[in-house]
Amino acid sequence: MDLIFIIGAGNTQITSNPILNLAIIYLPLALLILYGQKLQTWLITNDLSKTVGRLKEMRDKSRDETIAHITEGMDNKEETIKRLDSFLEYFTIMPVDLDPAGVINKLDHIMTSRDMRMKSEIQQLFPDLENLKQTLLKMLLRLPLHSTLSIKLFVIFI
Repeated sequence: MDLIFIIGAGNTQITSNPILNLAIIYLPLALLILYGQKLQTWLITNDLSKTVGRLKEMRDKSRDETIAHITEGMDNKEETIKRLDSFLEYFTIMPVDLDPAGVINKLDHIMTSRDMRMKSEIQQLFPDLENLKQTLLKMLLRLPLHSTLSIKLFVIFI
């Protein structure tokens, strides 16, 4: 209360020692001016690394649950897990330049080729599944696939 009263009354004396007054007032100000950006950078980087860690945990959890569901009752689990892991690392890069002529055709080609690759991978992994189960498996694989993609994009843009 006394400190606020003294400063509020127009008296800038915090203590009776003028050197100590300068150190108390100007030293933190000088440190923030000199190292403020580094402090901000460190805080943001620390927050982003925690976020990437949480994304990786979610990706690993979805991958493990998907693999456990898919390989339930299979004989060659190791080979299937290896192929699924390599498939989950696949991602599609959308075009950056959206010109008015031919955009829809480009996007349609990219999406069609991605879906065709996904179907061919599933048919190679599970050739004896019927079409409906392959479609369900394709939908099941989208969660770990998109979580892997989001982590890659997040790390690239950081």
